[in-house]
Amino acid sequence: MDLINNLKQLLNEKKNDEAIQLLPEIELAYNSKEFAINKLEQDQQTIQRFLQNTLVDINAINTEKEAIRIQEEQLKDELIRRTQYHLDKIINEISSGLAFLDFNLQYVLVNQSYLKWLGKEFEDVKGKAMISIIGKNRFIELRENIQKALKGERTDIETSFLDVNQKRVYIAASYMPSFNQKREVNGLYIFEQDITQLKANEFILEEKNSELQTYIESNLQLENFAHIASHDLKAPLNSIDNFADLLLKTAFDKLSESERKFLTYIKQGSENMKSTIASLLNFSLATNQKAIFNFYDLNELISELIVDLEVDIAAKDSKIIIHDLPKRLYCDKQLIKQLFQNLILNGIKFSKENIDPIIEISCDEMYKYWRFTVKDNGIGISREYFEKIFVLFQRLHTQKKFEGTGIGLATCKKIVELHGGTIGVESEEDKGSSFIFTFKKEF
Repeated sequence: MDLINNLKQLLNEKKNDEAIQLLPEIELAYNSKEFAINKLEQDQQTIQRFLQNTLVDINAINTEKEAIRIQEEQLKDELIRRTQYHLDKIINEISSGLAFLDFNLQYVLVNQSYLKWLGKEFEDVKGKAMISIIGKNRFIELRENIQKALKGERTDIETSFLDVNQKRVYIAASYMPSFNQKREVNGLYIFEQDITQLKANEFILEEKNSELQTYIESNLQLENFAHIASHDLKAPLNSIDNFADLLLKTAFDKLSESERKFLTYIKQGSENMKSTIASLLNFSLATNQKAIFNFYDLNELISELIVDLEVDIAAKDSKIIIHDLPKRLYCDKQLIKQLFQNLILNGIKFSKENIDPIIEISCDEMYKYWRFTVKDNGIGISREYFEKIFVLFQRLHTQKKFEGTGIGLATCKKIVELHGGTIGVESEEDKGSSFIFTFKKEF
């Protein structure tokens, strides 16, 4: 506006009437332009205020979004922590052993039950090779199942092992492959459920069934014994009685040659009866008595037995070879000595003429059993008699050729069965015999 006033003053001084007449139009145009400029400035200010407010709102929104994001991340982390906590709790509290191994069979994840059986901490096994943790023998036992899992196949087995306290643990184990997103095997899971108590119950049930079977067989044996006593034993008893009667009718110093033969027959019959009764008593004890089980060093028991049999061994210049035997055999001490005594004496008795008897005792450790072998270099046994020799009162030779009652091996069979095992023979005539029997490691 000051510019228009200055222009009007200048035109008046110049006395330019035409220009002065144009001043109203110029003033109007100027005012319109100034108004527009003012309006534009106002609009610009309004826009700036709007942009500033918008920017503030955007910053506020961004700040709120960041706060929400941080809160969501915190909630997510908390959820992950809680989930991991409960997962770890579940994994480590369950009684089942759990482990995850990578494709190189190195431990990645192991729970407390699995570690407890190993007697180790997680840091002791993390990243370590499986074979170095469980041992070579155990690894070889499980290798087939591990290889199947690494080929994508699941396997389920029942097995057992000795834990860190040397206590046998029976488990039902599953070996399951682990796959990546491309369905390639990248490791394996091992799940091991403790079934020791279940096995113990099974053993108890087996023992009860065995006791029941023993009771049934004992009754049958008693019936057989009554039959034998009333028939087969009558002959020697009648002989003793008859010869005793004859002696009563004569005086000892007046015995004739035939009477002396009668006395010899009486003594022989009496000795045979004593031997038979003693063998029957051993058989009865092996069949009916309550065995007292404990852990014994079999090497010590056999050494004691060799001393007891010193006279019999020396009589034929016999040689007894003993290999390493179990230092912890769960057995009845008296019965186990009776078993080996019968087998050793058999090896000495049924020896070849002019050949010193050699009896060799050895043992192999199996999964659940001890496998014993008592081998001799005697006369051997024909295959057709392999089963017959373990039957009560069954003899393969005459009393004149080899003395005996036919009860010894039947007693051995009962003793072995009482210890949860089986007995058999491998032999050829004139090539010696090997009596092979098993004992359960634990009941």
